[in-house]
Amino acid sequence: TNIYNPAAAATGNYNFKYKIVASGCPSSETTVTVTVNRRPNAGKNGDTTVCENTSALNLMIVLDGSPQTGGAFKDLATGTTVTTPFAVAGKGGNTFNLEYRITGLGACADSAAIAKVTVNHQPKAGNDVTNAKICYNGSVNLFSLITGSPETTGTWSKVGSFNGTLDTQTGDFTATSNVADTGTFNFIYVIPATAPCKNDTAFVKLRVNGYPAISNVVLACSANRTTYTATFNVSGGERSTYSSSVPG
Repeated sequence: TNIYNPAAAATGNYNFKYKIVASGCPSSETTVTVTVNRRPNAGKNGDTTVCENTSALNLMIVLDGSPQTGGAFKDLATGTTVTTPFAVAGKGGNTFNLEYRITGLGACADSAAIAKVTVNHQPKAGNDVTNAKICYNGSVNLFSLITGSPETTGTWSKVGSFNGTLDTQTGDFTATSNVADTGTFNFIYVIPATAPCKNDTAFVKLRVNGYPAISNVVLACSANRTTYTATFNVSGGERSTYSSSVPG
């Protein structure tokens, strides 16, 4: 039939001889070489969603259909070549359409598929605080206590029940003017995340102190008038070192 179907053939070169035999004349023949190249398979389009705090992403596993190796990825938005594993750190809030293309050899056409990668943002609530202090009639912005450049898209709340006014958005806390409302109080700051990222939290432990008060002052002089003694009680405030002096 003079028709060769290479569909089931392995890659390589195949030689075919064509010969004509004529009666009383010399025969004539020629050889035809057919090169069978492998048809490229870049797989099928695939997509995934990751968090920007994960390790670099193997783009080959994003594609469906068992793609062959040997091709190259390109960012369709910028036209730039990207490598796999694909670094996602710091790329939260973006979606990348990355084309994987294998160049066909000879008469074989190129094969291409797209890996769609959505990178979600990992929120940062900052670092915990354990030693903040204010007076019982004072106020403080809880954001000002946190280190680590916290983002301001979350919500503050009290841990437990205690008096004082808290703005859950700005983080402003105002203690009452009642000395009975002193103590150590805890606050939590939560920024919600979109999966697979996780919510981030920061804790603030705040000590609300009362003013120190001195009572029961007793002054005494020794019998030989060489030693002067003062005794007193200190309440409120915070445990510390106090000093006293005698005027005159």
